[in-house]
Amino acid sequence: MQRSGTFPARKRSPEEVAADWITEIKKEMDVDGLISVIVDGKDDITEKLIDYISAD
Repeated sequence: MQRSGTFPARKRSPEEVAADWITEIKKEMDVDGLISVIVDGKDDITEKLIDYISAD
């Protein structure tokens, strides 16, 4: 599955925005894992996001 869009940061880090978006996706459907998260079409923040989610 792939989702993309424009997400307002509102003084949040890309990891915070992505974590919120992933939470919404998980509410809609059964998602087991995270493969990759790309910011601005070029920056792969997957590892940072996994660390961010694990810290919660």
